[in-house]
Amino acid sequence: MRRVAAIAAAAVVSVGMAGGMAGPGASGASAGPRVDVINAVPAWAVHGARRGDAAPSRTVSLRVYLSMRNAGAAAAQVQALNDPKSPSFHHYLSAAQFRASYAPSNASVAAVSAWLRSAGLRVAYVPQNHYYVSATGDVAAAERAFAVRLGEYAAHGKVLRAPDAAPSTPSSLAGTVIAVVGLDESAQLLHPNTVVDSNSPSAPPTPGFRNAAPCSAYWNQTQATDLPALAGHPNPLPWAPCGYTPTQLRSAYGVAGAVAGGLDGRGVTVGVVDAFASPTIRADVQQYAAAHDAAHPWTAGQYSEQVPPGIFHVGADNPCDPQGWYGEQTLDVEAVHAMAPAADVIYAGGKSCDDPAIDAALNHLVDGNRVDLVTNSYGDVGEGVSPDAIRAFDQIATQAAVQGITLTFSSGDDGDETDNLPQPSADFSASSPLVTAVGGTSTGIDANGHDVLERGWITEVYGLNASGTHWEDGGFLYGSGGGTSRIYAEPAYQRGVVPDALAKRNGPRGRVVPDLAMLGDPNTGMLVGQTQTFYEGVSYGEYRIGGTSLSSPLFAGFLALGAQHANSRFGVVNDLAYSMPASAFRDVTPGPKIGVVRRNFNNGQNANDGYSTPTIRDFDNESTQSIHTALGYDDVTGRGVPNGMAFIDALG
Repeated sequence: MRRVAAIAAAAVVSVGMAGGMAGPGASGASAGPRVDVINAVPAWAVHGARRGDAAPSRTVSLRVYLSMRNAGAAAAQVQALNDPKSPSFHHYLSAAQFRASYAPSNASVAAVSAWLRSAGLRVAYVPQNHYYVSATGDVAAAERAFAVRLGEYAAHGKVLRAPDAAPSTPSSLAGTVIAVVGLDESAQLLHPNTVVDSNSPSAPPTPGFRNAAPCSAYWNQTQATDLPALAGHPNPLPWAPCGYTPTQLRSAYGVAGAVAGGLDGRGVTVGVVDAFASPTIRADVQQYAAAHDAAHPWTAGQYSEQVPPGIFHVGADNPCDPQGWYGEQTLDVEAVHAMAPAADVIYAGGKSCDDPAIDAALNHLVDGNRVDLVTNSYGDVGEGVSPDAIRAFDQIATQAAVQGITLTFSSGDDGDETDNLPQPSADFSASSPLVTAVGGTSTGIDANGHDVLERGWITEVYGLNASGTHWEDGGFLYGSGGGTSRIYAEPAYQRGVVPDALAKRNGPRGRVVPDLAMLGDPNTGMLVGQTQTFYEGVSYGEYRIGGTSLSSPLFAGFLALGAQHANSRFGVVNDLAYSMPASAFRDVTPGPKIGVVRRNFNNGQNANDGYSTPTIRDFDNESTQSIHTALGYDDVTGRGVPNGMAFIDALG
């Protein structure tokens, strides 16, 4: 399962004289030479959709991003820190050392803050690394600051605020301000059908879901003997697993003995970033561990939440699905604990599901420097993000790398994205060379905890015809994200490992994702436990879940074992992962046709309304995808699945 963090409209400063004039009431804040802010007018803000001026007293919350100092030197330091031949290898900086060398200066923050205040805006928050200045005020003040008029536009059934023309900033800030977000209300188009109760501190628990019977406690335990055969596949096919437990997962990934012997993540801290925060998370993870991993209960203080000012569970300005994110958070935390049951976990949640809000949560963890690695189960659909959004993210990722913090990202759940986009695409932020992109597999774990089947997660769905006599192909359903970046060049660590045909798919050699893979297929997923809203009331319940939202935290937990073993952080761990021998991975290659049969409750919770028609979820079916599993590196599973202690030993 993957929650898309859709990009809010942002802006990047372009040096040049602004042609627009200030709105009514302009003052010294908008006087003098200006530079345009380009890409700041959303596509939906067209003349014919304008419905009037934005009310001068309406509240505006915005963020101005600042450029880091000495960016070239920071990039060079990242390379040296990850080069075993360099004297700087793994000699990471503290957060204070990073800020002293690379953070935007106090003078830059002061200049931006003074400009915003001179227009009547209130500076609300500046993080310690000075990456942005958050400010609030009314429309009139925002118009003065950016020398622009803000209008109301009809867009997708809503009436939303946007600038009428390119805003601008004082020319004295050219080279200091790299982006502005919040002048428009694009964020309200992320989930237009979501109703948020602004009078409640948190949304009610997630709507309930339960696995429908039959399902199996382990791979191939129960078979669908009363259904017709699917051509080319074994008959009968197995019913889907009910969801693997922590003990099964540790066994399948070859670390059960190590964890039992004390290599369990102790001394390592894993960060988890999502949006919002589940009000029942502590009770849920404790109950789940007691039921399925009693030898590894959560200890006092092992789980904590760090949220920067302005982060909260849910509020009127968050048009997202907080309850869906509650499930995401629960999955991520329980998956990390499944692999590294003694690791500390710190959770940070964005106050909304747009990129700037989630980036703020990530930035808070990175700049706090209490975490050794961070798992991120979200991403944009493709790479259609503005250059300023990329630059803002890469500044955070650069700081993480210089401090030795590894960032893992879900590679995506929609394959090559051709169901959503006109051409194949990798997803951002997984495509950044500064992060580890984790793809997904379909995995069979037998009664003895052995991994007996591993395929690339690319699912084709087949449904029974009306008479129940044969299966009809329903096409591509979902699968591990992968592909070649159009915005990032091929990193040095991929040279000689990634085939030329993949690196050159779009012309110049590009970054290819994913880097490696873990369990992702929701049809062979993990069993998780969470408080939910069932027909009979609110209570704790369990269900199977997957997606690369599972793959990323599983790998983060696995890597925590490696960090304990090496007594070291790893920074951009890709440099090590691509230099490892092939024996450090289990290569995932095509194999004979196989899949699982599953059905759901019609109402999602019980049999009162009957069952859905059974479907077959076929594994590694790439008939409509441009990405494929192959011998060696491929763009579905990367180098493959980490091979237990062989991978951990290769980390150092």
